[in-house]
Amino acid sequence: MEARKQALALKAALEANGYKTFCSEADIPRGKDWIRTISEALDKCRMVVVLATTTYGGQGTDAFATGEELAMARRTKKELYIVPMANQWEDATTRMLLGTMQMGKAWTSPPDKVPRDLLEDLLSCCKALPLDAGHASKEMVEHGKQETAKKDQRWTPLLRAAKQGNLTEVKALLAQGASTEDELLDGCTSLYLASQEGHLEVVRELINAGANIDKPRDTGATPLYIASMKGQLPVVLELISKGASVDHVKKDGWTPLLIASQNGHHECAKELISRGAGIDKALSTGSTPLLIAALNGREDVVRVLLSHGASLQKAKNDGSTPVSVAKEKGHESVVRLLMAHTEAQAHPDGIAPDPQPHPKGNVSSS
Repeated sequence: MEARKQALALKAALEANGYKTFCSEADIPRGKDWIRTISEALDKCRMVVVLATTTYGGQGTDAFATGEELAMARRTKKELYIVPMANQWEDATTRMLLGTMQMGKAWTSPPDKVPRDLLEDLLSCCKALPLDAGHASKEMVEHGKQETAKKDQRWTPLLRAAKQGNLTEVKALLAQGASTEDELLDGCTSLYLASQEGHLEVVRELINAGANIDKPRDTGATPLYIASMKGQLPVVLELISKGASVDHVKKDGWTPLLIASQNGHHECAKELISRGAGIDKALSTGSTPLLIAALNGREDVVRVLLSHGASLQKAKNDGSTPVSVAKEKGHESVVRLLMAHTEAQAHPDGIAPDPQPHPKGNVSSS
């Protein structure tokens, strides 16, 4: 398995957050029929997380290779979360299938460390999954003081319809008096779920029905934050036009512009800035949107931020600057862009001083 370390790290992270997982690299006892075991796991699970490496989806020489895993997951209509581990896949069928699917967050950190944005996004998707009341205790691990069976009780018909983007059902439920303020145990409302999935017409319907546009979930994330995080530009525009706070701060200090900058959503970043988002508003570490974009090699975002006046001089608390973090990560095109901008600021007339002025008395003229 190409991504064995990543799979084991992700398994540990999900289980630490209360989710029961199955990983073929760790959960098939020696001597067990692994084909049957994987088939049963795929049949029972509610979500399949695909670490889409270069060879993922190939038939290989095994009787049940990843190609069969992917085909079975699609046949059984399982919720798929795809972690892109490559820019291209060797198997032609995989290229065709994955090319039509929405990608999750990429794995950008060392193999044994799950990227923070990936884990946050995946956990958000997990929490949005509906549970079968009769199987709740089998699907979830007891976590803290919350009984997992209660999660199912919080999934109202409106929450499910908003998550699925079923506009007809949303309209019918609202007409019957369904409340837009119903929420899951983690605070996700129907507007939050619809914004997360990019269901623009559902978002509009919920707002028109009086949904609280800035109602945060338990982490402090608002509908605009999650839409910015996922790059849902039409939803971002709709929420902003209806008065959503562009500078709402999560409990951990992140804002819509910071997360859009990290994830490379330059169009979302541009709209947030144009509506007044603090372009240099930083985390407690001192990380600004520009520094975060430079750190992650988001050249298009860097360009947008610089064109709107982001400061190159603002450094992290440890002294790191946008240029230094881009150099450290090897983002050469970003470094060149930042250096060119620095040079342009130093010499706005386009004329640099002569670095070696002629000695007095040796200047000739004609």
